[in-house]
Amino acid sequence: MARDDGRRCGGPPIPNRPIDVPQGDVVEAAARLARSVAEVEAALHTAERAIEADARARIQALRKDAVKQLAVVHEYTREASSLLSRLSTASSCSWGDLERAADAVLSQARAVADAMVERIRGAVVDDGDERCH
Repeated sequence: MARDDGRRCGGPPIPNRPIDVPQGDVVEAAARLARSVAEVEAALHTAERAIEADARARIQALRKDAVKQLAVVHEYTREASSLLSRLSTASSCSWGDLERAADAVLSQARAVADAMVERIRGAVVDDGDERCH
């Protein structure tokens, strides 16, 4: 903060004339600054490309895992259909037996599907948290 006598509080007097700096020094400093900005932009672009590549790889891995998990769910569905058709042809089975058998198979399929959803959700949430730290 300047006082009335032209001095900063506790500092040397402020010169009233511009400071003589050689033109070459100013041009050189501006060129260094421009190079630094260009280097920062290049580093940012490199980091952005690396993050995008990593994200694509993670998405691809999640898709492969989802396809495998869906194959398991489809297998449970086929198993349930087969079991129901076998049970429905058996005359000694009651409706309650059919219902219990179907519920058992469907609960297994539901457990697999829920586990798949949680794994994918966990992978997405965990990956997001890692980037924030």
